[in-house]
Amino acid sequence: ASPKRDRRSYKRVELRLTGRYLLGESDDRELLTSNVSCDGALILSQTPPDSGEQIVCYFDDLGRVVADVVRMAPGGFAVRFQTSNLKRDKLADRLT
Repeated sequence: ASPKRDRRSYKRVELRLTGRYLLGESDDRELLTSNVSCDGALILSQTPPDSGEQIVCYFDDLGRVVADVVRMAPGGFAVRFQTSNLKRDKLADRLT
């Protein structure tokens, strides 16, 4: 069997970022990233949100980013950032 091809638009980098994410209006939870790209991240969390939910991430080193939970993963979940092209470019600059 051939290895699964990575279909992501942007390269992910192994990066541990701390922060918090906000569920609803007042339920905030700690987060730690496993890997990040300028359009998404794999977030490690003891209490993941439901798939399809929208969250607001506050990364200590990157700032505020709105994201959609796109899939569940062992020990966490993956998100896709909702960003403008300008914000995506700024994220890419800060990641490199």
